[in-house]
Amino acid sequence: DPSGNTGPEGSHVVITVDVVPGKVEITGVTDDAGSVTGSLSRNAVTDDTRPQISGTAKAGSTVTIMDGSNGLGTTTAGADGTWSFTPSVDLGRGEHTFTATAKDPMGNESSSSSWTVTINTDAPVKPTIDAALDDVGSVQGNLANGGSTDDPTPTLSGKAEAGSTVKIYDQNGLLGEVTAK
Repeated sequence: DPSGNTGPEGSHVVITVDVVPGKVEITGVTDDAGSVTGSLSRNAVTDDTRPQISGTAKAGSTVTIMDGSNGLGTTTAGADGTWSFTPSVDLGRGEHTFTATAKDPMGNESSSSSWTVTINTDAPVKPTIDAALDDVGSVQGNLANGGSTDDPTPTLSGKAEAGSTVKIYDQNGLLGEVTAK
């Protein structure tokens, strides 16, 4: 007091000041539908119209997932800081650029870098066999449709959508497969 008297010590109060936003990141996008599944790299093509988006943020943060300027939804980062989100509606065909914004329990916000994937649900164009080449024996050259050959491994050529897998069969089963260029 002003006279110099001292009283008993009061109770201590601990105040935590948190003004630093936790970093939020998208660490992966996963295709978990269709015949080809697994982790998608940035700029990958997928047939999954609801890919799982995963990442990290400050524990307890509310994470909002965006596709460009469209909000897809929110999730909460667990005690270990990890989160995952799967859209509740199908995303359309084309390019999708995902970002995440996290708001921690103290109200601090941060944003992630983007992760882009392209959704393509179109079936590939039907492949064609345009030629069969006999390059063994006394008679060689292009084979006519329904023709015969003494070549046990004639060379087949044709067209298919780039990147698609073409499988060649005969009456006994699969002969081989190739990725179209």
